[in-house]
Amino acid sequence: MSGYIDRGAKKWSMAMMLPEHVELLRKLEYEMTKVEKPILDQQEIEEVEATLSEAITSNSLVEFTYWKEGFILTKKGFVRSCDLYQKVFKLIDEEGIPFSIKFECTLRVSIAVG
Repeated sequence: MSGYIDRGAKKWSMAMMLPEHVELLRKLEYEMTKVEKPILDQQEIEEVEATLSEAITSNSLVEFTYWKEGFILTKKGFVRSCDLYQKVFKLIDEEGIPFSIKFECTLRVSIAVG
């Protein structure tokens, strides 16, 4: 018994791929993880508005869940203003760094617990 075990197609799978193929496969995998932008119904929009109103008056830390370029992201911060002309919420994160989130990309807003 020689102890040799043939790995079949496994031994050729990565060795025979060109770097361009690997890059394309990674891009394809990245694109497949993207999601379509969810559409909020009227009740969800009203909940977002009520939470934002409360957060602005009490200067509370909020947690924004938003859609950006195919991904759903979450970020915490303090709401500083709502720019109706540019249609963005202007916030400052916990480290004091300003950022903004478009109205149309906002999915959920909740008062953060810490």
